[in-house]
Amino acid sequence: MKRAALRLRSEPPCLSCLLSADCYCFVVKIGIVVIYVISGVAGGVIAGKMRGEQKFLWGLTAGIVYFAVLFLVSFAVQKGMPEEPVKIFTTLVLCGASGMAGGMIG
Repeated sequence: MKRAALRLRSEPPCLSCLLSADCYCFVVKIGIVVIYVISGVAGGVIAGKMRGEQKFLWGLTAGIVYFAVLFLVSFAVQKGMPEEPVKIFTTLVLCGASGMAGGMIG
């Protein structure tokens, strides 16, 4: 019995395991982060092109404004603090950094 259990653990995951709820949640979380980054970069590029000077600061500003909109919508929909403080800070850094990167690109 122990050998069968050890053998099962060393095999690659089957398709049903990959389509489980845990994997689906992980894919959704990755998709959300990708959308944050794409939106932040796009906003940073637009802000950088509009302002011309100090593009990285305008991109950072665009990213922070994007975060503020996300936060306020989450706050209104959930009628309170949307997430844990660590996740809020991580999202702020992610939006700001991607906006700044977009500003440098633009």
